[in-house]
Amino acid sequence: MSRRYTVTALPKRAWVTMAVLGVVLPLILGSALPWILASEAKPWAPLWVMVGGPMLVAVVSAAFMGWGMRRLEVEIVEGTLIVRAMIYTRKLPLAQLDGAHARIIDLDQERAWAPVLRLNGVGLPGVQIGHFRGSPFRRRLFCLLTSHQRVLLIPELHGESYLLLSLEQPQRLLDALRM
Repeated sequence: MSRRYTVTALPKRAWVTMAVLGVVLPLILGSALPWILASEAKPWAPLWVMVGGPMLVAVVSAAFMGWGMRRLEVEIVEGTLIVRAMIYTRKLPLAQLDGAHARIIDLDQERAWAPVLRLNGVGLPGVQIGHFRGSPFRRRLFCLLTSHQRVLLIPELHGESYLLLSLEQPQRLLDALRM
């Protein structure tokens, strides 16, 4: 049996940032191309590399991030909590999670739990996904954060590892962990 938990919707500012990086920036670079081509040729670098390369990278990056932002899922399948966040997937047996100490927090009020250092992840305005370090730095965080309010904090039983999840109804998953 599978139980899904809805992730909080991405903030508008994250979508705007991806649009700026993937659409507006390439348009600006592309509109500068005629003036660059009209100027005298530079023997040290082909013009298509100077302008086309960054445009291609920006468009491909924005498309990849847009696809990845649609892959935000949290579910329990056969006694395993599965968190899918863009290219990151974390699978943890429920027996490895400390449901008794899991709780719902507001990261704006409890700044000690906020991600501090991004190790391998995505950080956009209002979005933090992937592997981070907290404060103190030995605290390992796997984040699927699209909001700082009503974040489910789930400690793992061994070590200083925690999950931070932004869910529409965090209490449902918290109840499932405590069963």
